[in-house]
Amino acid sequence: MQGTTIDTDLLDAALDAFKAETGIPIKPTKGNAEVDAFLNMKGAKAKLPAKIKKGVLQANLPVIINQVPKLGVLIAEYINAEMAKTLTRANTQFIDTAGNAYIKNQNIHIQITGNKRKQHTNKDMKAGNRAFEPTGLKVIFALIRNPKLINAPYREIAKVAGVANGAITWVIKGLTDTGFLHYKGAKENRELLNIPKLIDRWVEAYPIKLQNKQLFGVFEAENQQWWQQAHPEKNRGVWGGEVAAEKYTEYLNPENTILYLPEGEEKAFILQNRLRAAKQGKIEQGKGLVHIHNPFWQDLTPNENDVQIDCAPPLLVYAELLATGDPRNRETAEMIYDKYLTPTH
Repeated sequence: MQGTTIDTDLLDAALDAFKAETGIPIKPTKGNAEVDAFLNMKGAKAKLPAKIKKGVLQANLPVIINQVPKLGVLIAEYINAEMAKTLTRANTQFIDTAGNAYIKNQNIHIQITGNKRKQHTNKDMKAGNRAFEPTGLKVIFALIRNPKLINAPYREIAKVAGVANGAITWVIKGLTDTGFLHYKGAKENRELLNIPKLIDRWVEAYPIKLQNKQLFGVFEAENQQWWQQAHPEKNRGVWGGEVAAEKYTEYLNPENTILYLPEGEEKAFILQNRLRAAKQGKIEQGKGLVHIHNPFWQDLTPNENDVQIDCAPPLLVYAELLATGDPRNRETAEMIYDKYLTPTH
């Protein structure tokens, strides 16, 4: 059975740059279902588990930090100085292809930042990567939400995902090339593989590729508990973010609100709930905000795999929480993952 592919070129380039900067060789060995590789480093008492991530940006860094195992190492193309600060504060080790690195493990402490990005010949837009562009993310979301859809005709998958029919061909190819899909005999008998890793890829791409594509606006409410008397379902909407997380777990006290309303329903909801446009200073502060989006998925009506009738699907709420970088949100996200997104669900 085919497994997901890893970017060995990126790994080799990062380890070569690390050796050039430090004189310390690192020998990689094959990973497992949880990590992409193990690093044998002189001076370390144990192998270091590594996660290889292409396209790491400040926007999806909180998500990626959550995916790197304890005492593990993030392998990335480029980590700038600001990203390095975030990673070191989170005690997340890293090595990039420019020679930047942070290793603090047992008796080893290496910190190199400020090296400039190097140009590489690898192209980002391989077929496998196109599956994680905005259109592909919509398709993957639909497939994870309803796994039976994988064997539906292309036109049906396109209709459910809200994309053009032609897009399904290259999304399916992209998922196949990256080891997330294979054919069991007949062409119509397709199977999604490595769902946990597929979820990881979707969640890390979501903040930078899709999250704000259909943002209607950012607002403020009269008080932080306003949502308890609000009913977005009357406007054919659903809760996302921290409010949805509270409803799923009964664990989180929401500070910010995300909700999804169909086009044409936003103004009525805003008037009904006395929301007002947030000022720039308030947005920069990032507290007590109401983000209203138009949904990127087609059917806000819950399907057989949804569990909370007035909330966005668990995968989306999980991604939204991780993208905040807030420790309590991250803890709540893990509760949602364990309850709703593990392979038994």
